Amino acid sequence: MSGVLFAYTTERQMKKLRAQVLRHLLYLNIRWYDKLESPQLSSRLTVDPIKAKDGWNITLVMTCSMSCMVISMGAMLKIMQKRAVHVQQMYAEAGAVAEETLGSIRTVSSLNAEKRAFHWSTCWLSMS
Repeated sequence: MSGVLFAYTTERQMKKLRAQVLRHLLYLNIRWYDKLESPQLSSRLTVDPIKAKDGWNITLVMTCSMSCMVISMGAMLKIMQKRAVHVQQMYAEAGAVAEETLGSIRTVSSLNAEKRAFHWSTCWLSMS
């Protein structure tokens, strides 16, 4: 029922729009008509209101799709922020291990623990 009423209302608006366009065309300067051919004028009088009638559909679809995109982008941004904080913490811990190892390289060398230190630092880097 609402679809029928909506279609009826739309057709009434298109009829009014065509009447306004025709009224406007009747009051235009004659030079304007010299630029257009008569078939082009009649097709514009018919097609342009139809385009206006279908324009609301595109607007509705774009409004829905844009709102979905904004919501998904917001969710993605929050996830990326959390992930960035996590990655930054992992790099800080890996950097601390590397700094400690490089700072005390003489001790590591004297204890022959190079392989263990290398394994420990690669484990930290692989987790990030």
